[in-house]
Amino acid sequence: MKCPEIKGLEFSERSKQAIAQIKDIEDLGSMLTTAVAASQITTIFVGNNAAVSTINLASTDFIQFSNAMNGAALIPRSALFTIAATTSWKVADNKEKQFWKAVAKGCKVQ
Repeated sequence: MKCPEIKGLEFSERSKQAIAQIKDIEDLGSMLTTAVAASQITTIFVGNNAAVSTINLASTDFIQFSNAMNGAALIPRSALFTIAATTSWKVADNKEKQFWKAVAKGCKVQ
């Protein structure tokens, strides 16, 4: 997807609130993926001797772990889409609408 270049964009108060929400969601998403990874490492290694850790490592379902990590990454993306799409409907300025529609489609701010 080609992302638009929007010049002279000034954010309304509604857009500033949406940006703050997105920053919070990104922080929470980062904490979520860290927690998922940390819980897996804890399950394998913490409180176990080498033999038990080896058994835990051998019996770990890394495909399921990968799916959990991918799923954890989708949660903030879904929330970001919802905020961006909703904000695009609520702002009056056409440049802001164009910006939020682009964010909802996956464009990132440069």
